[in-house]
Amino acid sequence: MLETLEKNFKIVIKDDIRKTQTKTILQANSNLIMLYYRIGKIMFENSKYGNSFIKNVATGIKIEYIGQLNFYITAVNKTIKKEQDNNTIGLLLDKNKDR
Repeated sequence: MLETLEKNFKIVIKDDIRKTQTKTILQANSNLIMLYYRIGKIMFENSKYGNSFIKNVATGIKIEYIGQLNFYITAVNKTIKKEQDNNTIGLLLDKNKDR
C-alpha cells in the first residue's frame, strides 16, 4: 500500500516538474520572439547607416551568443524530447556564408 502511494506521489511530482519546465520554455520562446522584434526594429531604424553597419553589429552579437544553442538543445532534451524521438540537433545558419 505504502509503495503504491509513494509511486503515485513520484508520478505526480515528476508530471508537475515536466509541465512547469514546458511552460517555462514556452514563456522563454515568447520573450525571445519579442526580443527579435525589438532587435529588428532597431536594425530597421538604423538601416540608414548602411549594410556594413548592420552586418558589423549582427556579427558581433552572433559571435557572443553562439553558446546559447547548446542551452536550447539541452532544454528540448530535458523537457520536450520523448525517449522514442531521434536526437535533438541544433543548426546555426548564416545566410551570408557559403559553407
